[in-house]
Amino acid sequence: MIGKFMRCVAAALCCLPAVSIAASDDPKELEPLFAKVRSEPMIFVVAMGEPNACGRGCTEWIAGQGRFDEGTAQRFREFLAVSGKRDLPIFFNSDSGLLREAVQIGSILRENRMTAGVARTVVEGCRLGFPLDDACRHLMQSKREHKARLYYGGARCASACVYAMVGALTRHVDPGATLRIHSSIGGEIEKAENSFAALRRGHGRRPGPC
Repeated sequence: MIGKFMRCVAAALCCLPAVSIAASDDPKELEPLFAKVRSEPMIFVVAMGEPNACGRGCTEWIAGQGRFDEGTAQRFREFLAVSGKRDLPIFFNSDSGLLREAVQIGSILRENRMTAGVARTVVEGCRLGFPLDDACRHLMQSKREHKARLYYGGARCASACVYAMVGALTRHVDPGATLRIHSSIGGEIEKAENSFAALRRGHGRRPGPC
């Protein structure tokens, strides 16, 4: 059921223009939203768990936790280049963020034929909570690899995150996780549309009406 749903989402996104969340482009109305994104920037780490922690035969995965902030896509490219972990699945736990960044990450996932899922990664030394507290953020940012546990219950992929998920070659959403589709934060609509159009061209689709 989830697989069929995600295929429908992917088809729908190919037919829709990439737009901003805000009904108004008034900077005073947008600033609180951007401030929230900046306060919870996306963190990428390689997580190492028990046998079968992330699926049959899977003990390592990439965690993507936080919001899709400015520069998330570039940080992800650099993360993959340094870690060389393109064969690992990535699990997102994100409440939204900048649309153009999520679209670019979706393109990176497709380029590398990666698998994506929705789950909470709790590294050793952190508590199970959302959003991440400051101590846990600092711990996760202190190094690229951590011992961790993966939790599907309570995990979420909302708004911009769905655009990143759709780009993955294979997608997994556990019944205990939440996938929410609504508008996403992004003040630079033209950049988002350009990124989305490039992604569709890369997939062999002409940007424009289906």
